[in-house]
Amino acid sequence: EDARLYRFGATLERLLEALDRGASAAYGRQLAGPGADPFAAFKRSFLYPAVSREWTLADRERDGFDALAFSNAFSAYRTDHLSEIGWFGERRLMCEDISATAALLLRGRRLAYVAEATVVHPQDHTLSVELRRYFDIGAVHAMDPRIVSEFTGPRRKGLRFTQLGLEFLWKNHPARVPEFAVWCALKWVGYSLGRRSALLPRSVCASLSGLPDWWLHKPPGPPLGQA
Repeated sequence: EDARLYRFGATLERLLEALDRGASAAYGRQLAGPGADPFAAFKRSFLYPAVSREWTLADRERDGFDALAFSNAFSAYRTDHLSEIGWFGERRLMCEDISATAALLLRGRRLAYVAEATVVHPQDHTLSVELRRYFDIGAVHAMDPRIVSEFTGPRRKGLRFTQLGLEFLWKNHPARVPEFAVWCALKWVGYSLGRRSALLPRSVCASLSGLPDWWLHKPPGPPLGQA
């Protein structure tokens, strides 16, 4: 137990060092862990590479949607910079980390990905869960227009993920290729429906969402991302 706490303290310290260097927020590398499903292992390696980086809004043209890459699951923020953008907003559906990232970059702040800070965080989602999750992501992107208008949206990154995933599975697990193709198609369907959630009745959105209670008690007001 003491050894685990020491390792966690050491890896957390690496995130805090990035804040000391001037980053407004930093997140670490998530690993799928031993025995993980090939889908989960590939997704983790795609989203959390082995190379650290720091970036600002000036890198937006090069990075596109990757400029918004961030995960609250293992991260650290400067609270004074978060307060400048209104923290995470009121009752967001999800993706509060991406919306905060966009707001920080647009205020001229710097962000960091620290590959040396690692945690095991497996996520073996079923197809049904992925469909609902990406419906909610699409809805958030529609409600926070900066995500697409300022950072081009996730289409290019999604195509790259699909291409690399098919290549990885074809080489290592060819029998899983059809399942992966269906998985990617469902993600696209879910995301596309989410982007059009304003046209759908709340009851339909709730049935498609992984967080139905949010839709049934959706707060009134302007689109997200006004900070």
